[in-house]
Amino acid sequence: MPRETGSRHIMLAILAIAILLALVFAGSVAWRAPGDYLPWIDGGAYTGVILLAALISILRALRGGPQTVGWALLAASMILYAFGEVWWAVVGRLREETAWLPPEDALWLAFYPLAILALWLLMGKVPRRDRNLLDALVFSGGLLVILAILIQWWRPASAAAGEDGLVVAGLYVTGDLVLMALALLLAYVQRWRVSPGWWLIALGFLTFALSDSLYWVLSAYDAYVEGTWLDIGWLVSVLALAGAAILGLETMPPPQIQSLRGMLPASLAVMVSGLALGWGPEGSFGDFARFTAIATLALSLFRLNYAIRDAAEANEQRRRAFTDDLTGLPNRHALHALPELPGKALASPTGWCLVALGLDRFADINASLGHERGDRLLTLTAERLGGCLGPGNVLARLEGDEFAMLMRLADPSQTFAGAERLRAALEQPFEIDGVPVALTACMGVSATLDPVPAIGPLLKEADLAMHHAKREGPGLIRAYSGQEAPSSVQRLRMRARLRADFQDGGAAFELHYQPIVRIDDSTLLAMEALVRWRQDGTLVPPGQFLGEIEHAGLMVPLTALVLHRAVAAIHRLGQGHAVTVNVSPDLVTPWLLDQVRDALDRAGAPAHSLIVEVTEDALIRNPDTANEVLRALRVQGVRVLLDDFGAGWCGLSAVRDLAVDGLKIDRAFVARIHRDVPTRAITGSIVQLGRDLGLTVIGEGVEDAGERAELEALGVEWVQGFAYSKPMPETALVDYLSQHPPI
Repeated sequence: MPRETGSRHIMLAILAIAILLALVFAGSVAWRAPGDYLPWIDGGAYTGVILLAALISILRALRGGPQTVGWALLAASMILYAFGEVWWAVVGRLREETAWLPPEDALWLAFYPLAILALWLLMGKVPRRDRNLLDALVFSGGLLVILAILIQWWRPASAAAGEDGLVVAGLYVTGDLVLMALALLLAYVQRWRVSPGWWLIALGFLTFALSDSLYWVLSAYDAYVEGTWLDIGWLVSVLALAGAAILGLETMPPPQIQSLRGMLPASLAVMVSGLALGWGPEGSFGDFARFTAIATLALSLFRLNYAIRDAAEANEQRRRAFTDDLTGLPNRHALHALPELPGKALASPTGWCLVALGLDRFADINASLGHERGDRLLTLTAERLGGCLGPGNVLARLEGDEFAMLMRLADPSQTFAGAERLRAALEQPFEIDGVPVALTACMGVSATLDPVPAIGPLLKEADLAMHHAKREGPGLIRAYSGQEAPSSVQRLRMRARLRADFQDGGAAFELHYQPIVRIDDSTLLAMEALVRWRQDGTLVPPGQFLGEIEHAGLMVPLTALVLHRAVAAIHRLGQGHAVTVNVSPDLVTPWLLDQVRDALDRAGAPAHSLIVEVTEDALIRNPDTANEVLRALRVQGVRVLLDDFGAGWCGLSAVRDLAVDGLKIDRAFVARIHRDVPTRAITGSIVQLGRDLGLTVIGEGVEDAGERAELEALGVEWVQGFAYSKPMPETALVDYLSQHPPI
């Protein structure tokens, strides 16, 4: 760290000298006559600014890291540009005859391929960056053709500037536009969430493009002279690139997959290029414009091919994610997502019924017929059950030999009617290679009178009823009954009030915050956001309403509400602090990525201000999807904690591969740690495991000095609990954060 700090100070000093030289040049422009050439200013100070900017990029490259080659190439491009200035000062400006491509122009133009390659490397290993380069080329080609057409239309016939010179000037603008478009397009696909250094790079190339474009126009009118304010634009550009080298560039998160709508700039470029092909001026300038138009058309077609392939790939990925490969039916994920799918009018005034169906003794059939015939039998079963579908009904294959059907209730008193139709469909034996196979199935039925069904709770209840039927015997149908007691009516009323409060905007839900602190000095790691529900003037603790939130299918809006409010509060009240938010296992899906990104965008908060807490259940239910989502969060810069560790059944092999930053030891261990030897041994093993894996280990639920002492003896660094602070409302958060700086 000291070495990096020293290098940064040296670069800042060099930048200060470069800015001073740029100010000297700007001062000379203010008092000298346009066209006057001052060797020590135009050849010395001007070139010195460019070389000092290159030196800063070299120093950045010498610090090492994955972007070393990119900074080195950017330095090399600026050095070539400076050599062009030197050649012009010593030889070019005194030359009487001008070649089509003088040496100074060749050196200046050599800046662009090196700078484009440098920018490409500085982007890092961002997926699909070849699409960004193609978009930049197409977009730049379209702009270039527009400029060429305007210049040719507006250029006076009396202008003495040769067309060859205009072509060379057009080459500068071409390179500038590609660099500018590439930098801005990458920022666009990252939803403009890029580092300040990247914005300086975009500013530098944007200034280059504006300066060269203005130079191109002035050259067409024979109006460009040296030593004017236009020359300052190129100095501002290299100073911005030097500033980017000092600030550095953060690793880019994976960009969003762009849809065909991202081809709008390319489509406009194609239209303009087609116009240019029909425009036929003579001479090298006209040839240059036509060649640019043809190249833009070719690149647009190439990019369109990529866009079609990307769209097809995205559609195929979505199809696979929501479709069962064997039967072609919707899968469990599709069933859960059904209420949110666009174009689905999922509403029934008389309610819904969900039937969970599991074939009886299908493992024995697989063993006797073989898995290939077993798969064919499942396919035939899916076709026969599909024949029972009525208007608005959905059949899905959950897994293995289990299916589910969501049906509109025509008559709320006839909840078994759909299940009876399914049982009747299975009564006729199947025939597999001439062998008759009889199937029976147990079914569980769950119903709701809500117009829009909450799939998760319905499926869970139907699944419980189906497994209860399997314990009683084959071919049975059972309805989910739950606890038939007066408390059931109270729970139904609570669900109705919860749903009404969400419809009113969620004002009845409040967030309280409990700190996670270092065990020895109370340094603050983060504040955990805990939701409370205010009813009749009192706060209802989460243990009394979260279960009903889940059964009512309201966990999605609650999680979104907590995410947005917590991120906004911590960014507004405690600059630099972080907040942790608990996420239900069922919501560790791509939906979470969108919500996190939206919450950060709306608050204008950095990704490191948010920590997501998940439990082991998320990894047990769907380990592949959960790990993929958690890895994407970490790439974005959001940290992840595994909550209640030790309370579930997550194996050690899974812990090894977890995409998490830390573990929270479950309260059940902390509460017994100072009076139970086995618990203390297990807790010590968890602490050592976390330390070996480089994870942050947090003891939660610490309520007294004895628990704290035992955790400290085991090497736990971070703790949370009443022994340090009770959850506090947002009004008390300001004072607490002001007294506890972030780590």
